[in-house]
Amino acid sequence: MDVARVTTIVALVGAAVVTGTASGPSRAQGAALVRSVSSPAAERVLFREDFEDGGPSPTLVTASGRYAADPAWTTACNGDVVAHAMPASEVSATTCTEKSAASNAAAFAQIRELARALGTGPVGERSANHALAGYTDGADPGADRLVLGTRQPIALPSGADAHFLAVRLRTAAVNCDHPGPRYRIEVVDGAGHPHETGEPLDGCAGPGPVVVGEHRTGAVLVPGRTAGLHLRNANGSGTGNDGAIDDLALLDVTPTLRPSFSPTSVAPGGSSTLTFTVLNTSEAGTKPGFSVIDELPAGLRVDAVPAFATTCTDADLTAVGASTLRLHGSLAEGQELCTFSLRVRASVPGSSVIGAGYLHDAAGLEPVGSATLQVRPVLELRTSARTVSAVEVEWTFEVTNTGPSRIATIWVVDDTAGPVVCPTGPVLPGRTVACRAHAPYVPSAGDVRRGVVRRTTAARGPGVSSVDVRTVTRLR
Repeated sequence: MDVARVTTIVALVGAAVVTGTASGPSRAQGAALVRSVSSPAAERVLFREDFEDGGPSPTLVTASGRYAADPAWTTACNGDVVAHAMPASEVSATTCTEKSAASNAAAFAQIRELARALGTGPVGERSANHALAGYTDGADPGADRLVLGTRQPIALPSGADAHFLAVRLRTAAVNCDHPGPRYRIEVVDGAGHPHETGEPLDGCAGPGPVVVGEHRTGAVLVPGRTAGLHLRNANGSGTGNDGAIDDLALLDVTPTLRPSFSPTSVAPGGSSTLTFTVLNTSEAGTKPGFSVIDELPAGLRVDAVPAFATTCTDADLTAVGASTLRLHGSLAEGQELCTFSLRVRASVPGSSVIGAGYLHDAAGLEPVGSATLQVRPVLELRTSARTVSAVEVEWTFEVTNTGPSRIATIWVVDDTAGPVVCPTGPVLPGRTVACRAHAPYVPSAGDVRRGVVRRTTAARGPGVSSVDVRTVTRLR
């Protein structure tokens, strides 16, 4: 029997790391973590309408079936999608038909100019730009009537139960010696409830005969998995109130929520600071009233002295029992991030992971990433094998006290090696002792037939233990 070459494969029973030295992330990993926490995410465009699916002739905004509008905004030179490049003869294809031919032609010319004013890129290409116009060339349309409303639901990302949504659009207006369009924008949740995004946007807020503006609403918290858009005009007059819109977009500006532990490795009974970082999106707008519930994993509890702390606005962090956390707060205008932190205590060896599976009822927060707290055993065990003769194997063992207190005595239990001899006396924190099998091991006939020796080893002390270590020693 030749056992001159011995290979030992070590497997750990449970998730805890029990060999090697616990360490934090590398410098490169640390830098990546800092970037991921401190770099705001870009807003996500969930819906965009630039009206560029219009052809060479005017079309009514409701013609495609994608949008609804009040009848007052689909007549009297309202509700037409037009481009400056369209010939004057196309006036008959518009709703600019309620006055004299000359008046209708003048109105059509004006809304075509508005579409060109909203064009981007080289000047020579702007005539091809399409926009939705409203010239109110008839009776008063009435205040707060629907100019454009989406018919199909817009899907929201799955990471949160409620999202912060904002709206962006470009407007152009003429005849601003009279009150101009005042666009009131609502985001409609999946249940049909409208959520106003703020005060109406003034289409005439600017100088010049043609006033072009770029607008962005504040964020509004919208529950559910889908949303819709309603664009209304709060100006109900038919005098002035002449404008057009383009590049209408619904934006997801939901902050992210990322957990972390410090330190990332503790002994059973040790504590770590759990921090939740709320990272705003790149526009750094106000995000009022976000919230989330965190269920701590088994083996992790809120410390008896939790030291709750937060840098969020109008915030509170509440523990419900020993394992449920409720976070609520806001981000102020210009605030890039804020944090919630508390101390938690670990009870058993293993890995405690906090991630999306433990976070729920996330309103205005999108959980990303996860954090792992390694709870290492108080006793850390290493084992090795060496050949002492042609037919014998000797196993040795190293046991380290990784806990905060001295251990009166330690011993090793191995189901194959037989009795194991360890030094007597206390083992101080951080100290390592060497143990060895009482006698070399002679592989059995079954071991030889299988070509391996399998065994399970554990280090013990009064009230403490390592994680069981299973080894496979190959005989060659």
